[in-house]
Amino acid sequence: MEGSPGPEEVRYGVPLDRPFLYRWAPLNGSTVNHVTVLGSTGGLTGCWIQVRFDDRGDDLGDADATLGVADGSWFVLPASTLTNDRSLILSTEGAAAGDTIEVTRHDVEAFAYTILNGVGEPSTLVEFPASTKAHAVLQFDGTNWLHRSSSTLL
Repeated sequence: MEGSPGPEEVRYGVPLDRPFLYRWAPLNGSTVNHVTVLGSTGGLTGCWIQVRFDDRGDDLGDADATLGVADGSWFVLPASTLTNDRSLILSTEGAAAGDTIEVTRHDVEAFAYTILNGVGEPSTLVEFPASTKAHAVLQFDGTNWLHRSSSTLL
């Protein structure tokens, strides 16, 4: 992409050597770093800017909730949030095999936070212990949400 002239209008492209999407920004004067900003040779002045995806969903609150992939793929339970044991049900609506959802708990109040598979009768995937900062990654296999990994946080 850097070896070709810049187009005259906004375009999108994926270079052969980097699996990322870039957007042509005509007349943009950003500094070319050959990673997030690619240059061009000739043509219209501008640069290719890496398209970034914000996958952060809304913060989790002090209520039971049901969320799915359309709501984001990373959710945070902020510090000092819980006033009771709460649960999060992962919906399968719109989910495709390979989709992941991450949940990070910063809250250290004396209440448990449970993540449930939303297929049929909800079943427990992960239970964050009370008073513990933790993180979990859940992955959809095409039918159910599965517990992929989890850890406590420092």
